[in-house]
Amino acid sequence: MKDIKGCGNTTWAAKKKPYNIKFDKNFNLYDMGAAKKWRLLANFYDKSLTRNALSYNFAYKLNFAFTPQCHPVDLVVKGNFFGNYLFCERVEIHKERVNIRSLDHDPVEDANRPMGTGVDGEVQDGTVLGSRKWYDYEESPEDVTGGYII
Repeated sequence: MKDIKGCGNTTWAAKKKPYNIKFDKNFNLYDMGAAKKWRLLANFYDKSLTRNALSYNFAYKLNFAFTPQCHPVDLVVKGNFFGNYLFCERVEIHKERVNIRSLDHDPVEDANRPMGTGVDGEVQDGTVLGSRKWYDYEESPEDVTGGYII
């Protein structure tokens, strides 16, 4: 494992924490497609431990354009039981996930595209440095195509 970080806004304030996991290489876990990034949803507010899983599975069966596949797991670390989690795909631009062209890797040639958080890379309005991305264009190009996750 390369990295594990807490995630969520409201859910991070709960007693049981959700996590983002990143591995050094791609793994095809639970036959959900090979990727490095995964999510452990804590299901703290889902007392039945079924609502989130049923919602995701229902949307997946209805063939929505992208619905994260998920599997319930019991999280045990070094012999300590941390509870039941929902192990899910991360929503990201990736050939095994949201298979769209990324603007990060396919820039419009005439665009001036600095990226960062706040003004001149500074923290602004309580955001965490590096937590948001945007592109600045000198003029509005006629055609800005690629991937958008909203």
